[in-house]
Amino acid sequence: MGRGSGKMFEDYYRKYYEPEYGDTDERMVYDCLRYYFQSKGVPLLLGTSAKTSKLSYDLWINTEEIIMGETGHPTAVGHEQITNKIALLDL
Repeated sequence: MGRGSGKMFEDYYRKYYEPEYGDTDERMVYDCLRYYFQSKGVPLLLGTSAKTSKLSYDLWINTEEIIMGETGHPTAVGHEQITNKIALLDL
């Protein structure tokens, strides 16, 4: 089973998660990573497996065209598709 199942997962999203705070946490991590790598002069490719976000990622891997297995993770073909998406990025 993928991480999207199970009692802890369900309890967290049912009892504790608030979209406003989830968006804030995502923004904080996104900005910290971007600014840290920028301060070191290191190129950064930011990707996400989220289906939606208010942020601008370089790579989205949870899209319709990526083949996923029963667990919600990319299959071998899905990984190859992700590799091809990375190769096409203009970095």
